[in-house]
Amino acid sequence: MDIFHCIRTRRSKVPIPKFNNDIAYLTGVIVGDGAMVISPRKRGGNHYVLSIFNGSENYLIYINSLFIKYFNHEGRIYKDK
Repeated sequence: MDIFHCIRTRRSKVPIPKFNNDIAYLTGVIVGDGAMVISPRKRGGNHYVLSIFNGSENYLIYINSLFIKYFNHEGRIYKDK
């Protein structure tokens, strides 16, 4: 049985950086290994959760560093149950 690690981030307003190789790579990671959940909030609007699943914690640390660099937001890394 594989144990997957996951990055989850949530933020309602995120600056959009200029397109470059790192942003293209992150886009591919999200499409290939990610999932986005959109759920309604009780106060109105939506709540967004981005999850990225991978078996390598070091890889997720690298992906998390890209999110910090370009979006100024750090996700949490944990073992999926």
